[in-house]
Amino acid sequence: MAVLALTPYQMPLKYPVLQPAANSLDVVFTAAGASFVDGAEFTLTGRDIIIIGGGAAGGTITISSVADGNNRTGDITAYAVGVNEFALLPRFQLPGWAQTTGKLHMVASVATITFLVIHLDD
Repeated sequence: MAVLALTPYQMPLKYPVLQPAANSLDVVFTAAGASFVDGAEFTLTGRDIIIIGGGAAGGTITISSVADGNNRTGDITAYAVGVNEFALLPRFQLPGWAQTTGKLHMVASVATITFLVIHLDD
């Protein structure tokens, strides 16, 4: 399998053109799917909101850290997300979380875990 590449949604503008077109503000969670053992990733900007869904089965996620400027690490390991629950993750800063590829890497324990990434412009 391969690492699941997540595409962040852009946060809608503060003053959108009114009336928004039907479905223009909709977002879709991406299931970890068959690649769950290889993980999921997206390019980290430090201005990203990440929401993890537990789906119908629940499960865990692990997020890998890297050494920051003070040589500190702090992985998030096996964080449980229950059935039909959602976890709102903290905003991850690049030092300490961006891998050498510039991406944040997350691994789900089951294929039914879902991801939603939203990029904030300001």
